[in-house]
Amino acid sequence: MDGLEEGVAFACELAGEHTEQGVGNGEPNGDKARNERIRAEITKQGWPPSPYAVSKAGLTAVSMILGREELRLSSSMSRRSVSSASSTPTSREKSLPILINAVCPGYVKTDMTLQKGRKTVEQGAELPVRLALEDISGVGGEFWERGGVGVWDDGGEVNEVD
Repeated sequence: MDGLEEGVAFACELAGEHTEQGVGNGEPNGDKARNERIRAEITKQGWPPSPYAVSKAGLTAVSMILGREELRLSSSMSRRSVSSASSTPTSREKSLPILINAVCPGYVKTDMTLQKGRKTVEQGAELPVRLALEDISGVGGEFWERGGVGVWDDGGEVNEVD
């Protein structure tokens, strides 16, 4: 298991544990002081203090892992079909790889951001729509932001993008 996969496993475990312990919307399962201690511990470990942020980090990591795995499998299948030209290729071997990427639309004005975002919904949709419809030269397993492949790591602050 590589570092990205370990991070996903830990994020899933952390999100599940702390959601059950009452961290999150309205403190449903616990008292405020205990939940503040849990948030402080999560933050000290370098994780965002909300289950939503942890789930976004996990989803981003899973998307990148799936994208890289799809490209690896597609690459090995195309090599196999070239090396075994006498056999009939399967439909999977004949098809193009599925490009799976993670994308950050930026800080978009929505109900979720209390209309505080810097981008309109249309502006926020531009990059995801571009990735779905345009030729992106076979790029998969990446994190896209601000119109191109960005840098996503697990060691920095959570920033408001755009």
